[in-house]
Amino acid sequence: MCTVRLDSPSCFKGSLIRCVKQTMLCFYTGSLMQPLYASLFKGTSENDLDHTLASFSARECLPNQGLVDVLSKYMMKPA
Repeated sequence: MCTVRLDSPSCFKGSLIRCVKQTMLCFYTGSLMQPLYASLFKGTSENDLDHTLASFSARECLPNQGLVDVLSKYMMKPA
C-alpha cells in the first residue's frame, strides 16, 4: 500500500505497473476463454439463446436481502 503522497514517483510507478499487469492478464485470459465459452452454445437455437440472455436482465435479478440489510445499516441512506 502506498503511504506517501499520491504524486510520488515510487508510489505511482508501482501502482501503475501492477494495474497494467492485471489488465493485460484479464484481457489475455478472457481472449483464451471466449472461444471455449462460445462453443458451449454451439447448436443452441436462437430462441434458447434469447431465453438464456433474458435470464441475465436486471428484472430477473433478486436482491440479496442479507447484503441489503448490512449495507442499509452502515450507509447514510437506506439501500
